[in-house]
Amino acid sequence: KEPTERPDRATTVLQALAELTDQETPPTTESIVDDVLNRGVPGIVENWPGSLIEQVTRGEHGVFALTGALGSGRSFALRELKWALQNPLQSHSVCHTSALNHDESGGAIHRLCAQLSNAESSATDETIYEISKELLAASESSQDHNKARTLAVEQMANSLLTNALAHPRVILVDDADRLDPLSRDVISSLIRHLTMEGTATKRIVLVLSAEENCFSASQVKEDIVEITPPKFDRNSIIRLLKHVFLGRTPTRRLLQSIENNCGGNPLIVSQAIAQGFTSGQIKLTNEDVDLAADT
Repeated sequence: KEPTERPDRATTVLQALAELTDQETPPTTESIVDDVLNRGVPGIVENWPGSLIEQVTRGEHGVFALTGALGSGRSFALRELKWALQNPLQSHSVCHTSALNHDESGGAIHRLCAQLSNAESSATDETIYEISKELLAASESSQDHNKARTLAVEQMANSLLTNALAHPRVILVDDADRLDPLSRDVISSLIRHLTMEGTATKRIVLVLSAEENCFSASQVKEDIVEITPPKFDRNSIIRLLKHVFLGRTPTRRLLQSIENNCGGNPLIVSQAIAQGFTSGQIKLTNEDVDLAADT
């Protein structure tokens, strides 16, 4: 069909298919809504996180800090960045870690080194094991405590910095403000290396995610590029609702309710939509998505 004759809503397509096949259109269920919202939807905010991906791939800066409150979309942006850079058309090597509540000393960095060992053979399993022993030594009280800790930090930082000439390397660290102390020291060492003055196009780029920039200016020689995820405006909320509810158009009063109660925070917006649909406060017609009459 000509573009002007094509249906502009997913619901129209599904209804036509139902008529052709003499089968009922699959209903929009709570599990489907939850699944779509939990995965996140690229392009809901215009040019986001595409702008972040573009800046990172240019390699003009060594360190990025993605800062924002809980639910602001930091982790979603890192996930989209990782998927984009792992595209076969890209030549980047990507490794990713995040702070975990049960982490032992250096746990987040150990996971990064293990990924490099598997993906690029830049360090053997034996090397990773030896580094792990240094990490354990650094966390124990001994006569050489400070020396062991310093050695462990340098070993881990160097293992992440070496062998990045064949392919540019991007290191992603989520929840950097919650790293264990030893992992945090290794990241600080990486930042010092990657922000050295006079460095040309970066072969290694570090992207941190945190509620606030947790690495002081005294630790860097070149500015860290700080990026704040954008909030959801009305257009973003419309795109999200249309995506979740198969092209149905949200009514003005539903949009007003979400704007008034969620403050543009992506996580809160998503939770409000999921909970509203589950509780029956959000109702669907063939063409629209609206608040229930008694809401």
